[in-house]
Amino acid sequence: MSSGSSTSLAQALKERVLVLNSSAFNPAWKRLDPSAWGGIRFEGSPNLNITRRELVLQWQMELVKAGSDVLETYSHGADLVTAQEFGADRDLCQKWNVASVSVVREAACGQRLVIGAVGQSTDLLGFHGRYSREDHVTAYAAQIRDLWTAGIDAVHLAFFADSKNLRAALDATHLIEEELGCPVPVMITLDTSPGVTMLSGERPEELWPLLRDYSPIAIGFATYGFGHEMLRRLREVTDTPIGLLLDPCPWAPPSMTENRPIGWLAECLMPLLDEDLLSFCGLSCTVPSIEYVRAVAALVRR
Repeated sequence: MSSGSSTSLAQALKERVLVLNSSAFNPAWKRLDPSAWGGIRFEGSPNLNITRRELVLQWQMELVKAGSDVLETYSHGADLVTAQEFGADRDLCQKWNVASVSVVREAACGQRLVIGAVGQSTDLLGFHGRYSREDHVTAYAAQIRDLWTAGIDAVHLAFFADSKNLRAALDATHLIEEELGCPVPVMITLDTSPGVTMLSGERPEELWPLLRDYSPIAIGFATYGFGHEMLRRLREVTDTPIGLLLDPCPWAPPSMTENRPIGWLAECLMPLLDEDLLSFCGLSCTVPSIEYVRAVAALVRR
């Protein structure tokens, strides 16, 4: 099931560089009263899709106007393992996922591609997680089922820094494909350190033999401005579309709240765009303002 877009994400990735803003979180929401979220325990959760749907819709429509080709659901944290930190049960998780797709589909109006965000849970399997691998697979599978049957073009396994969590999410995707009897397109983004390694210790190119077996339609990296050479090395071994998602916040404390100037985006993206290395690019989990989204779109379409 998909959102009804006439062009598949896999096809679009091969035709042009897509602008993907993978933060469905509006920075202005940090100032919302807890009641807007449904109470203090739900602050920062996908519950906003239900309690203040109009705010989520407004932000998604701003992303469309700013030039985003791909809209992402506000569903990070709607897997049961992570959602339990908000005191949410499986029924509420399903409501979050379904509502997040409904909002994005309305904003897309059939003119934008829609992806469902499945984020790495806060329980890291590579670091003595509290939950078992089977628990993670079950939680990821339930979220992927919710998002896919609600109508998305692809699943985005977003900002994974632990390879064991990523494998669990990929295995969950295969389970849903077998259950539903249809392929579920998956794009993957990895979160890396300044040394271009994942938190679990691997360099992204070292994971490529594993990832290739799962046939992702695209693979990308969330960075703070590094990793260009790694992208070039990866391009030498695969024709799978690759992309870069930039976070304008400096990587290390104490400057996490300081945003880099918009001109920094051009410094990071222009060499890669000029070399035709990127199939998609955009912003990572931190969006200082809508102007940054406009700046990325302008670079892509220059």
